[in-house]
Amino acid sequence: MELGKLTPEQRLAYSREIARASAERDRCIRSLGLDQTEPADLWQSLYSPQQTEPPPPAEPDPEPPAPGETAVRPSSGPSEGVNGEGGQP
Repeated sequence: MELGKLTPEQRLAYSREIARASAERDRCIRSLGLDQTEPADLWQSLYSPQQTEPPPPAEPDPEPPAPGETAVRPSSGPSEGVNGEGGQP
């Protein structure tokens, strides 16, 4: 097909069809997971550690206490005092 022989309307339709097909191709590639880049070095791809699961997200830091307040950490139960006594009364 020679683009020089097409009318402007035919060129526009042809361009739209190419854009639609390209978008669908890209969508299919992403859905198959083929858009991920592979290492260029074969040895690196064979011997590099494979991470199959992303690390869990870090827990957010608790808000600092307001000025004049003491930071209180939640406990899992009664704790022993310095002298082996029970927790707080």
